[in-house]
Amino acid sequence: WVISKEWIFTGGLRYDHYSDFGKTINPRLALIWSPPMPLTTKLLYGHAFRAPSISEMALQNNPVLLGNTNLEPETIDTLELAIEYFPLLELNSRLSLFYYDMVDTIEIVDIGGGLTQYDNTEGQRAYGLEIEVEWNATNNLELRSSFAWQHAERKDNESRIGKAPGREFHFAANWEF
Repeated sequence: WVISKEWIFTGGLRYDHYSDFGKTINPRLALIWSPPMPLTTKLLYGHAFRAPSISEMALQNNPVLLGNTNLEPETIDTLELAIEYFPLLELNSRLSLFYYDMVDTIEIVDIGGGLTQYDNTEGQRAYGLEIEVEWNATNNLELRSSFAWQHAERKDNESRIGKAPGREFHFAANWEF
């Protein structure tokens, strides 16, 4: 929907029906502002899910890990503010701020007696930012750099999520001979 010359709204809705756990409706929304300057701003919202896999629900013959027929799908709500600024044709920069809230995360939990089982947990949440810069220095040389920072934690005890990088920095130079 083109609201005005500078504002655009986009929305979508996805419907899924699974015979083993039911139906789900997942919206996506975007509000885009493009003023008459080299700037674009986007506010994005999305809701999504991940259905439990067959093994997560029905695994039975594993001596240490069991399936769980009572699993619910994982769901996530995401919110992002993205700003793109391109002051020159050769220079482009982006800033993204994000937040997500995940519910019913499917994880392997200890149920005692040396056994583990798939189960839904309270979930996790995270927030962070990403900064990117691209510069076409010459017709043959492109420089790119990005920095990302995030804080991701479990909801049940507010501990950091393992294997989720807190900070990342990248730099690349592409030279065409």
